[in-house]
Order: sequence, then C-alpha cells, then structure tokens
Amino acid sequence: MSIGWIAELFLYKEELLSGEKARIRVWKAYIVAFVIIFIGVLVYISFISPMQKQHATHNKLRTISYYLLLEKERTNTFPDEILTIARRNLIDGDLTVDSWNNEILYQKTVNGEDYTLTSKGADGVLDTEDDIVIHKLLE
Repeated sequence: MSIGWIAELFLYKEELLSGEKARIRVWKAYIVAFVIIFIGVLVYISFISPMQKQHATHNKLRTISYYLLLEKERTNTFPDEILTIARRNLIDGDLTVDSWNNEILYQKTVNGEDYTLTSKGADGVLDTEDDIVIHKLLE
C-alpha cells in the first residue's frame, strides 16, 4: 500500500511539473509575440510611416496645384496667398500644412503666371534634401 502512495505522489509531481512546463511555454510564446510586435512597430515608425507622410504631402501639393489652376481659370491670375483656395475647400482638409504639420509655402511669381509650392519635409527646415517642391509653368 505504501508503494501505491509513493507512485501517486510521483505521478502528482510529474503532473505539477508538466503544468509548470506548460506555463513556461505560454510565457515564452507571449515574449516571442511581444518581440515580434515590437519589431513590427519599429519598422513601421522608421520606414513605412515616413514614406506615407511623404506620399500624402505629394498628393496634397498636387491637390493645391489643381485648386490653384481652377482659381487661375476663374480669375485669370493665381491667388496672392494659399488661404484664398484653402478657405473655400472643406473636402480636402487643411491645405496650409503638410503631413508633418509644417506650413506649406506658396510663392506666386511677379507676373502672376507661375508659382512654387514647397513643403519643408520631415525635418521642417527649408532648402534641405527632403523638401518637396512643385513648380508650375503655364505655356
């Protein structure tokens, strides 16, 4: 009878250890999942998000360019400031700032026939490599 009791104790100990091993495996899976998600977030922040912001700013500058051309057709000149078209546009959101919340610079030429749109890019500094510029020459 005492041997049966010892055998039961041994089996119970093995059952406890297997439960502990299962918990360790679950924790290891949680840690691996956390590391994978953390790496994914880092990749998104470092590479994908900046590319999306650059693309969105390009699109916004093209949209502004379109509205400038509409204003030119309506008034025979480009507006003096970008707020002229931004005030009338409720659909495309704020046309005065880029994806990094930097002011979009609009400069009309002296003769009023050309313009330049400039985003300072991610660094927010004018005349650097990451600036996005659109020139418009009407022929």
